[in-house]
Amino acid sequence: MARKMIAPWMWTALIAALVPAVIGCEAHAQTGGQAQSAPPPPAATQPPPPAPTPAAATTPEPAPTTPPAAEPPKSNVTVKDGRLGIPGNIVYETGKAIIKPESEPTLSTLKEFMEQNKNFTRIRIEGHTDNVGKAEANLKLSQDRAMAVVQWLADHGIPKDRCIAVGFGDTKPIADNKSDDGKAQNRRTEFHLAEINGKPFLGRDETGGGKAAPGQAPPPPPAAKK
Repeated sequence: MARKMIAPWMWTALIAALVPAVIGCEAHAQTGGQAQSAPPPPAATQPPPPAPTPAAATTPEPAPTTPPAAEPPKSNVTVKDGRLGIPGNIVYETGKAIIKPESEPTLSTLKEFMEQNKNFTRIRIEGHTDNVGKAEANLKLSQDRAMAVVQWLADHGIPKDRCIAVGFGDTKPIADNKSDDGKAQNRRTEFHLAEINGKPFLGRDETGGGKAAPGQAPPPPPAAKK
């Protein structure tokens, strides 16, 4: 009888002892599960570094070019029927063959023209006067003035054999000698082509009908007409 009473009690005690243990295990299990920290979030993905900026394209420097050849100097001298039109006038002292300084620009233009046109192998320089005084004296004065121009050109590098000085005196007026203005126009120096490449221009007389100044090389005879 005693054994039957003890057995239920022992089961009761055993259960009583096991219940707290079980509850404790469950509590520990729950507590332990809650104590575990959540896994750390994945590291933020760093944005890729910006692509390196390409170096600015440099425009290649153009290859050096050869400068264009300088244009030949242009002359303001005109040529019409063998006569050279040169701006300005040759001015002389009254009654003399002395060239005044204001004539320099005209003379320089003639010099440059002859330097640029070597094919014009001879230029005729004509002296003309008004009708004041004796014809013989005027002829000599016109020759002397033409020679003064030849000498000026020679002093500035133009060989004398490229010029022929010719005097006309008062025989070829271009204006009325009755007025001072007309006389001033008649006192002039003209320039004409005498030779081209060593031959008389158009086969004409190189003196143009005037009288060559003393000491001038005689021009070749005009070519015979065929």
